[in-house]
Amino acid sequence: MKKSIRGRLKAKTQADKDSIVKSINKYELWKLDTQDFTGDETAEPSFNFEAWVNTETDKNNLFSDMKKKVDELSGEIDWHDCTHDEKEKKPCKIAEKYEKKVN
Repeated sequence: MKKSIRGRLKAKTQADKDSIVKSINKYELWKLDTQDFTGDETAEPSFNFEAWVNTETDKNNLFSDMKKKVDELSGEIDWHDCTHDEKEKKPCKIAEKYEKKVN
């Protein structure tokens, strides 16, 4: 079962985005999806990602690294056990969430 770490961070520059991806790429990934969200009437622009890792250790370390990025840039992250690649798929259930809002 894969571990999914998802985030929506307020990366204002390409250097911010590159820093996020560099931190994620330190780990052995099953898959990484990234997307720029330009915002709408209710949301600010953000850099979104979902990274899947294979081990609990990598999940714990990556989630810890991404908490630092949330504290630095603001936004939110979460993680869950992901069964999309398993024979018996189950709905995703968020196990932990971490966020920092800008005032």
